[in-house]
Amino acid sequence: MIRIINDDARNHGAKFDMIFTDPPFEMSGSELKAIFDCYDFDHLLLICSAHQMLDFYKHSNLDFAWQMVLDFKTPTKNRSFAQPHITHANIAYFRKKGVKSAFDRRKIVRQDHYSDDSNHYYPSVFHAPKIGMQYKYQKNQAMIDDLLGAFDVKTVCDMFAGSGTTGLAAYEHGMDCTLIEQDNHAFTIIEKNFQMLGLCDDK
Repeated sequence: MIRIINDDARNHGAKFDMIFTDPPFEMSGSELKAIFDCYDFDHLLLICSAHQMLDFYKHSNLDFAWQMVLDFKTPTKNRSFAQPHITHANIAYFRKKGVKSAFDRRKIVRQDHYSDDSNHYYPSVFHAPKIGMQYKYQKNQAMIDDLLGAFDVKTVCDMFAGSGTTGLAAYEHGMDCTLIEQDNHAFTIIEKNFQMLGLCDDK
């Protein structure tokens, strides 16, 4: 079941196996922690900037498991000459202390790399170019499918849902998913797409 909610994530709290989300890059680590503290979860997958990842870890009481790089190919339109053009994001996996990792690279064959069944090749760089995207909130669907599919979880929450890419991946892998999006325009995109596919419980 896919559940979609048009609201601020701070107004909701529930239990999920995993939070899988791509928060606004300008959001601080302490702000993220305050939101995540409203929820009961064992695993957290963040798509974020390096600064955001480090700032969140400083405030968090979670164990850091691993980090990967998401290669967008297309640079940001950075106007500051004191900053490089950013062509990547970080993928950071955290889990509660004492909780066993839910990641198993044998669960999926990556679409951005050839891998035979014996190799289970899951490199630390994801090639996920932003090509053919219809919405500014959209993520590379193949990357999200392959990333979420490598985790042994049954319930997922994305509280910065954008256009709902996480929900489509969760459906693909038979997971229940709650999508929370505050932006009305982005939520309209989620609602339209998921109702057209007959996938969501709109609340």
